[in-house]
Amino acid sequence: MNILILQAFSFLIYLIPYPLKSFLAGIIGFFWALGDKGRGNVVIKNLKHSGINKPGFFDIWRVFKNHLMDLFYFVSVQFMARKKMFSFISGIDIQYFDKALKNKKGVILLSAHLGGAEIAGPYISAKGYPLLAVAEWKGVGEKHYRFYNRLRTRFGGEVLPLEDRKTPFLIKESLKGNRILALISDRNLTGKGILTDFLGGKILFPRGPIHYALRCGSPIIVGTMLRKGNKYIARLYPPIYIQGETEDSLLGKVKMYMEKIIRENPYMWYAFQSVWVGE
Repeated sequence: MNILILQAFSFLIYLIPYPLKSFLAGIIGFFWALGDKGRGNVVIKNLKHSGINKPGFFDIWRVFKNHLMDLFYFVSVQFMARKKMFSFISGIDIQYFDKALKNKKGVILLSAHLGGAEIAGPYISAKGYPLLAVAEWKGVGEKHYRFYNRLRTRFGGEVLPLEDRKTPFLIKESLKGNRILALISDRNLTGKGILTDFLGGKILFPRGPIHYALRCGSPIIVGTMLRKGNKYIARLYPPIYIQGETEDSLLGKVKMYMEKIIRENPYMWYAFQSVWVGE
């Protein structure tokens, strides 16, 4: 989509009230579910692994509608002041950041393609925390990468391109500088993952989060940003400290949280490229 058209559409979405947003997401989501068989089949697999019995067309539609609603709120961030953002987001357990950052080794914040994960970055930055995120640019193209990064850095923070060779070095420097590193970790984009059991199947879990935690001594926090009607609830789980942990034990604790979150919110899991090995 042309960036100017996307910008105009975003402003329109920002202006319209919640009921109209929901109606529009439902209509677009319905035709999306009708026409996109590839992503629809991936969603069916995801729902089955998440515990949904015999998912069908309307289950796909529900996932697509939820995704569009979360996308609508994300693109609206660029037109918001901090006060406006805080008015529809409730922060829960935010003190876990303060606790973990006392170690002076940074924090690795992990989430999935779940709910309003993209909104979490601007929210955390607006709260005054030093945030660094990593995002793919090849898959979306340079213009769209820049557009989305303007949203991600609306209230500060920094975004590094996943594909840049300097990014691993900058990540380590940022963790040494006691920053929060935000990573989406339910889909492997580099091909260098850890083969592991997940929701009754096999996935390649990204190696990066576990590697940086063990290498830099950084605790891991799993978090979510989930929409309830026209409000969001931001939740953080207790920090996972790496003292005495191995790659396997650390991965096991991260997966425990991730599987729990997805099973509780299967219709808000937006992994539209298959993550399942051998399926």
